[in-house]
Amino acid sequence: MSFLVRFAPPSMTTAQYEEVKASVARSVGFPPEGLEMHICFGDEGSRRVTEIWSSMAAFRAFGERLMPAISAAGIAMPEPEVLPVQRMIVTEDPMPADDTGLVVRFRPPSMTLAQYEQVTSRLTEQGLFPAKGVRAHVLTGDDGALQVGGVWASAEDFDAFVPHLRPLMEGVGITYDPERFPLHSVVVTDAARQHATA
Repeated sequence: MSFLVRFAPPSMTTAQYEEVKASVARSVGFPPEGLEMHICFGDEGSRRVTEIWSSMAAFRAFGERLMPAISAAGIAMPEPEVLPVQRMIVTEDPMPADDTGLVVRFRPPSMTLAQYEQVTSRLTEQGLFPAKGVRAHVLTGDDGALQVGGVWASAEDFDAFVPHLRPLMEGVGITYDPERFPLHSVVVTDAARQHATA
């Protein structure tokens, strides 16, 4: 099973992020073994990173090299959030270039697999899943506390999708405004494309 690892430091600049990335690249190469997806997003000074790893063992092995680089860059890093990946879709379309695109995250107070499947089934029937402009779609967490994250080619693509999505979500009892972040950079490995479930 793959795992999503979410790093949310209180503050991180682009320069600090690039310093850590360069340090890691020098020591173990980038992307490292076991990394399926790497996303840096958020505003300047508030950068965050979400990664998908093929296993926790692979992530822990990498963490031994990562944490010293984070400390050396002066980043205060709390424990990352770790969630099991339930479903991952990576489209054939090219990923957005650096500093373009949008990261969207749905973290409703509760969401079941049945609710998720009802919504995605209806969207599929309408020819809207995966939606135009979506590049990666990841369902994480445990049943009853599921989350959905995605990388979009543009904010305009996501805005065009919302009017189709919102009534379907409300129809299954989910009322939630997604979090939106500017995308800084994204790396998707061949392993992610092989792992993708649709």
